[in-house]
Amino acid sequence: MDETPPLPLPPELVPPGMAPISDSPTPTPRRIGPIAAAVVVIALAAVGGTLIFKRTSDRDKLEPGWRRARVAAEGFSLGMPPGWRSVSTTNADKAFEALRSANPQLADLVKDQLGASLSSLIKLLAFDTRSPTLAQQFATNMNVVVAPAAGIGIDTFLEQNLAQLRKTPGLANVESKRVDLPAGPAGQVTSQLTVNAPGGAQQVAITQYLVVNGQKGYIMSFSTLPTSMPAYVDLFQQIAETFRFE
Repeated sequence: MDETPPLPLPPELVPPGMAPISDSPTPTPRRIGPIAAAVVVIALAAVGGTLIFKRTSDRDKLEPGWRRARVAAEGFSLGMPPGWRSVSTTNADKAFEALRSANPQLADLVKDQLGASLSSLIKLLAFDTRSPTLAQQFATNMNVVVAPAAGIGIDTFLEQNLAQLRKTPGLANVESKRVDLPAGPAGQVTSQLTVNAPGGAQQVAITQYLVVNGQKGYIMSFSTLPTSMPAYVDLFQQIAETFRFE
């Protein structure tokens, strides 16, 4: 009997550089693949890894102050709330410079966490430049990962990604459910991840939304501190509801 091939190993759920807690005495290396990932902020106009901001149509009308970021090469767009900034997903130096103009503290924090590389699966990165979590050395963030999903539906895509998540060291309280977004049937996954942060072990609250369109699966990942989740939970859902296939 044919089996659906496994998805690639997921990138991190939190800003790079903050590795999941491991039993190993050596630092846990960052892993690259679909479900996790989380990182960076508004953007440079161009196609293929950067974002294009355009006026909204009636179909994708947004709240006042929001802007729609389109990643045409990957077939999706997403609304960015006021204060959230997205950056190049292909050039870390450009990402840091874009952040520095908005919030030097955020740029320095992300540079320490990110290093010099970006996952090739991450197609949109955004941070809340006004986040209260910055005072606790954490940048509340979101990203969109695009992964292969040929021949499978949302249920299979969700289950495959859940299987990957459950293998992540330090991950706990994983819960999932089916939801409906304006873009179509979706999965929602919430979890908490214990990471090695500069100041020691730190817990991060993760919310993810998964959708499938044709040959591609899209994973929106939102990360913040557990104490800040009540202030962000509605906003994360509101951002996810702006997701559109292009």
